[in-house]
Amino acid sequence: MKLITPELERRFSEAKEDTALDQTLFLAKFLNPCGNEVWYASEYDAKTNMCYGYVTGREYADDWEFFSIPELEARKLPFGLSIQRELYFEEITLEEVLNPIGLRGDFDFEKFKRNREQSEELER
Repeated sequence: MKLITPELERRFSEAKEDTALDQTLFLAKFLNPCGNEVWYASEYDAKTNMCYGYVTGREYADDWEFFSIPELEARKLPFGLSIQRELYFEEITLEEVLNPIGLRGDFDFEKFKRNREQSEELER
């Protein structure tokens, strides 16, 4: 899979020129289908084919780093899989990455508990 498409490259260029952005905006998401690693790209340099962004799911702490697109594309994974680009990814901010919907208080634990109890009753 080609991780950086011409459309995505164009969007990175537009975002770089947009000085109105007052917060980090992630334009692409790459993931390891066999593991926890996720690369959120906020910048892309077409000359070096490098991205800068936030990487999660590593054995050590999540961190900001540069990552090479050719290295991600060349990475061999089990079962013949490779690093994938999330095709339907919508641009998000750092706050949304760090606080997913379920952790922002939108998750109704009482409703979850009621549904679980109802499921258990139906199984009996």
